Amino acid sequence: MSTLNDVIKPITGNKRTFILMRIAGLDANLAMGLVGVNRGTYNSWFKNEQFSTLYSQITNLIVAHRDEAMQLLRRNNQLEAVLLEGKMLKRIKEEIESGQLSFTKTHLAREVYSKLMSDLDRVPEGIKVQSWNQKILALVSDQPRLEAVNGEFKEIGIIEAEHPQGESSQESE
Repeated sequence: MSTLNDVIKPITGNKRTFILMRIAGLDANLAMGLVGVNRGTYNSWFKNEQFSTLYSQITNLIVAHRDEAMQLLRRNNQLEAVLLEGKMLKRIKEEIESGQLSFTKTHLAREVYSKLMSDLDRVPEGIKVQSWNQKILALVSDQPRLEAVNGEFKEIGIIEAEHPQGESSQESE
């Protein structure tokens, strides 16, 4: 059985969104309103053979692909949201660089920035967050301590540091 994406591949733009909405179970008038087309545009779509053939199969497509249509619509909405967020962040950056803060002072801009920062700061489950000191200690612990003697470096021991797990390394020698 083919996927819905394969079935609707030849249809693009508003026609595609409209078809997906219809397959998801929306009434034609509601779908037209959400897509932003009038009755005349809708009627002209039927001059396209691919659209009219696909639209004549709507009842069967609803039965076979309703959930998949909802998933595709959700992905489209998420992509549009990401693109819109990118435009807003670009505008905020331009305003900060120019010093002319009009949009940046709005509630919407603050919300977008706050959401973005919280998403970036989110730590995946199962990952232990280390403090700054723990990160530094992890980098320097168990590294050989070197000393210059007559122009040559000699290892004089291991830097003793407390590991993030609470274990301390042993001095060598």
